[in-house]
Amino acid sequence: MPETKEEIITHRTELEIKITELLKKSASRFVLADILRAIREEKETGDFHKVIMMFDGDNSADINVAVKLATDAWNYFPHGVLNGLSPAEMLLEHHSN
Repeated sequence: MPETKEEIITHRTELEIKITELLKKSASRFVLADILRAIREEKETGDFHKVIMMFDGDNSADINVAVKLATDAWNYFPHGVLNGLSPAEMLLEHHSN
């Protein structure tokens, strides 16, 4: 797990690249912005499942890779319900206090 804000930002950048590549590979109708929006605007527990399903396209992605990327995205990108922080940032703040 990244231990600094800078490491979290670097990890996000790496995730953006991997997510974009998998969305293209799976021929999904979704793009990175759709995934980021779904995470930012989450309202219910099923929203995580919706993110995973965004990787399902004409050339369905390897479900294991999709679940791992969706999990990382969920943990490292900002959530509106967390006041614009990611779970990783919340954990970092908790450990800093």
